[in-house]
Amino acid sequence: MPYLLLIIGCVIGVYALYRFFLSANVQQIKAAFGVAALFAFAGALLFLAVTGRLPAALALLGGVSPFILGWIRQRYLRHKQAEDNGDQTNTRQDTAFMSINEALEILDLSQPVTKAEIERSYKQLMKKHHPDQDGGAYFAKKLNAARKALLEHISKGEQ
Repeated sequence: MPYLLLIIGCVIGVYALYRFFLSANVQQIKAAFGVAALFAFAGALLFLAVTGRLPAALALLGGVSPFILGWIRQRYLRHKQAEDNGDQTNTRQDTAFMSINEALEILDLSQPVTKAEIERSYKQLMKKHHPDQDGGAYFAKKLNAARKALLEHISKGEQ
């Protein structure tokens, strides 16, 4: 019976991983592998400590600690650099270089367009493609940029 439960658990786990890999981007997959490696390392450390091999566990921790600290420092610097650059500048650049026709195509609209149509189409597409709803961050940024470009176009009265 315990083996049957283990097999069922493994099948569910493999299916969950399959679903994750279908909808994940490269950064999410890298993060998942990092978390898996961290759990494997913590499990090995715990196993060595519980079985009475504490010196081996401490040696393992001492040997791996430079790699862990380097990884943490790299992540911190990358995060700090992203904060300094700001993600909003990318959206502003996308809007500056996005043509009205491209924005209409992204939001699946056609000329003439009203503010209400832009908002309705934006909300519908964002519900489908928001990063929190298994969508991509790139397309969400494109939707934001397209909406902003069209609203600016309407406010200037260039229609």
